Amino acid sequence: MPGATTLFPCRGVESFEELNEHLIRGCLAHGHHHISGKSAKINELSAAEEPFLLPLPQEDYPVKQVFSARVDHYSTVKADFNRYSVPTCYAGLKVDVELGVERVMIYYNRGKIAEHQRLFSKAKWELNPFHYLELLAKKPMAFDAARPIRQWRVAWSLSYERLLGQFRHKNGQNRGTKAFVNVLLLLKQYPQVLVERAIEAALQLGLSDAASLELLIKHWQRPEKGIEPLAMMAEAKLASYHVDSPDLERYGALLKGGC
Repeated sequence: MPGATTLFPCRGVESFEELNEHLIRGCLAHGHHHISGKSAKINELSAAEEPFLLPLPQEDYPVKQVFSARVDHYSTVKADFNRYSVPTCYAGLKVDVELGVERVMIYYNRGKIAEHQRLFSKAKWELNPFHYLELLAKKPMAFDAARPIRQWRVAWSLSYERLLGQFRHKNGQNRGTKAFVNVLLLLKQYPQVLVERAIEAALQLGLSDAASLELLIKHWQRPEKGIEPLAMMAEAKLASYHVDSPDLERYGALLKGGC
């Protein structure tokens, strides 16, 4: 069997693509061997047998495990010894899970509510922080201790931390945290580059609410409308009119109290 010589001893790979390429190379190389008791090579025997084989199915075979699960109070679903998050509004509900080779999809009433990269360790948590932001906006005291925020916070730039501190300084701990959560929610609606540009602007201007940042983003997204100067001489009717420039010295007399 080609797998016995290709996959064992097991070698380290970075991805499934690399593993598949390694397996294909091993199978192709195995085709040049002879089977015991056969004079022809494996490739030659395969070519002779090919006309008698059934055609491949038009649709790929679904390599996935499908099952139902209930969302726990952490707003996660347990699949293959790991936990995957869903929006908090689905806590306690029964959902359908598709456990694929690389992705995990979670559905409720046939609508997809979450998708994650599959984990292959045990007791790991794959949490999407956006699944928890609406709840944290209502419970800002839980923000710092929340697991999804702690995991996400490691990847934040310094600007995020500075803005959080600025909001809390201006609005207080609870109101400032809630306002900052609303800034994070802007990442669901607008490109990250624009949100982070707005964060930098907010730090410079001393802004203290998410609505101001969103106003900046909308302004940047609005296309600029250039106004072309009116070509007076191009219009025959207008070219015949001449208006003298006003004497601006009269306005200067008003400043001196003249008339």
